Amino acid sequence: MFFRFGVVYFGLYSLATQIAGGLLIVPGLALLPALGTRWPMRQITEWCAAHVFGVAAPVVAGNSADTLFHWVQMAWLLAASIAIAAAWSWFDRGRADRLRVWFRLFLRLALAAQMFYYGMAKVIPSQFPPPGLVTLIEPVGASSPSDLLWTFVGASLPYQITTGCAGVLAGVLLIIPATATTGAALALLDMLHVFLLNVAYDFGLKQISFHLLIMPPVLLAPDARRLAAVFLGRPAAAAAHPPLFRSARANRLALAAQVVLGVYLVATFATLSVRYWHGEGGGR
Repeated sequence: MFFRFGVVYFGLYSLATQIAGGLLIVPGLALLPALGTRWPMRQITEWCAAHVFGVAAPVVAGNSADTLFHWVQMAWLLAASIAIAAAWSWFDRGRADRLRVWFRLFLRLALAAQMFYYGMAKVIPSQFPPPGLVTLIEPVGASSPSDLLWTFVGASLPYQITTGCAGVLAGVLLIIPATATTGAALALLDMLHVFLLNVAYDFGLKQISFHLLIMPPVLLAPDARRLAAVFLGRPAAAAAHPPLFRSARANRLALAAQVVLGVYLVATFATLSVRYWHGEGGGR
């Protein structure tokens, strides 16, 4: 039941947000845009806001992922996922071992893409540009918490680049199956840092960063006993994640495809970050 819920919920949430589209990123072309603000998810969200939560005014998606629109959408995605997972478990009570393998692959690649996205935006410091003159002469007390976050990260280039390198490294490790557990552990630490900053400074990416924070523990769950043994100083068994295919040749081709995808994602997000860096309002 819990596994099926995870498959349904992460699938729906990834389609509703940037997560799924991050795997099919092409500069200047939206192959898979976030469907949360499009038909039919938008209409379902507006209906739930009006008839379930009693919101009188129309809900607006906005640029932030923490608006009332997105919280209402997350609520009905949760409810729908529970219902679908319950029905799935009732009609199909067999073990979905192969689905577990492919679900793990999706989570690895989807999380890696987001680590590349946010990581490259800091390695090539386009996300947090250096504070301008207007910001520097403004009294600290006049700045909002989110403005303070933007200022202190942008003011320290080494800090920004270091955190970006940590994100990119986590993505690289996630792409390679043999190092995916290490990558998930590093991604967990990195996203915990990001989530705490978003919450503490009231920045509008709390919802998406929370979901990226819970994806690494899902990936680490099959290795929980091994990791516990390591931290307790006890012997730990070798990892035993089932391969994607039964054929050794097919698995080698799958590994090569994952590496190629990882290289493409890094290059693509680096290209986008360079464009933002040289664009209006960037660091250059």
